Amino acid sequence: MKNLLAKSNNYLNEIYIDIGKCEVIKNIPCKIKIVLGSCIGVILADTELKVVGGIHILLPNYKKYKLEDKNITAYADTGIIHLIKIMKEYGCKESNIKAIIAGGSSIGGTDYFDIGMQNYITTKNILNKLNIKILHENCLGDKPRVLIFYTDNFKFNILTLGDNKQYEEDDFSSIDYSKFLNEINEIKFELQPRVNKLIKLIKLQKEDTDLNQLETIIKSDDFLALKIIKHVNTSYYSPKTRITNIKLALSYLGIKNFFKFIYSELMNSISVDELKFYSIDSRGYKIHAFTVALLSEYIAEYSDCNPDELFLAGLFHDIGKIFIDKYSGLKYNVSDRAKVLKFVENSIKNTLHAKIGGDFLKKINIPDIICEAVYNHHTPQYTSPEFRRFVSIIAFSNSIVSNYILGSNIYISKLPFNSSSDIVENLGIDFNTLETIISQIGYFFSIAEELVDD
Repeated sequence: MKNLLAKSNNYLNEIYIDIGKCEVIKNIPCKIKIVLGSCIGVILADTELKVVGGIHILLPNYKKYKLEDKNITAYADTGIIHLIKIMKEYGCKESNIKAIIAGGSSIGGTDYFDIGMQNYITTKNILNKLNIKILHENCLGDKPRVLIFYTDNFKFNILTLGDNKQYEEDDFSSIDYSKFLNEINEIKFELQPRVNKLIKLIKLQKEDTDLNQLETIIKSDDFLALKIIKHVNTSYYSPKTRITNIKLALSYLGIKNFFKFIYSELMNSISVDELKFYSIDSRGYKIHAFTVALLSEYIAEYSDCNPDELFLAGLFHDIGKIFIDKYSGLKYNVSDRAKVLKFVENSIKNTLHAKIGGDFLKKINIPDIICEAVYNHHTPQYTSPEFRRFVSIIAFSNSIVSNYILGSNIYISKLPFNSSSDIVENLGIDFNTLETIISQIGYFFSIAEELVDD
């Protein structure tokens, strides 16, 4: 659909894209506006050829929801393909097209088969299959939005209606994401000296380590010895009499629980007093991580997944946030870093910290299944089939715990799944059991508090 615009003087022409419609503009300065609720607005741009396409998606799948007028641009799966086809007529190549997406709200918040979420998931899947990079997204939640894109300078605004907030960004092609990721991975953080010792202990897990060898290593570090004695005497383990020496502590814990303790200490050693970018203190971060770990471990009772691996994946699922926060403190001043990092996090649906965390765990030889869960704890639908149930448990626990801590009602439509039926399919757990699991969150939260305050 080629759009002809009348000339104007010093003001940009405004193109309003209605529901189920698309527009393509080349070399014409204008303002594209898309008003969104559960719909998804997609902007596709080729900055070299100065071609911009926009589409207002109403529903996810043409075959499932098709209307009488057979309007293919109303659906994510057919509309995006159609839009790209038109852009190719202008000489565009998929490899040069970049995307911005917004919308997908859950208006009302109680729909188990959330159209907004389905629109979002389908749109992401289509763009990923076409290898079109999503440079920014502002999706989901429960507020309507207005997406505004300026074709003269490739800048955009996203207004969230109802709270008088406006999100503004500079030229969306100005940030080099590959460089950004490489700098975070390469920067040498000044970590506590104990971190290297803990990593060495973790590497012993793959060997035939006996309790005597571990006892010798622990006794060489007074602080670590004191911590393990305090840890084994918490209510989580509840020994009948207080344990006061390392050998008894190791015997009572066993090899598996000892290494869970070491992983926990690694997280404690890496953590900072406050994650300023994420506006959370260290205690709050750790309580969230431990609660997700404990809940995931509990869910293992209803699945065929390894409970120890689930605990570790839950414990480390957000560890990338620590590295991003440290990097931002070194790279940007307070006013700039919040803007830049918010842009980058939103650009890939809160998965920058997941990638950074997964990369770190790979470096210290953490098992692949745990790294996969960290990489995809916000996007379990993108993980490989062999890991999907495991990753889905971490994603489910993270969403449930986040809602609990925030004091929000727990709606299945808020979780990182296409629908309630997908939750059951991915987890392999029926709804009655899910209710039982959810009822235990308060208990695991209190245990997490004790472990953190230990």
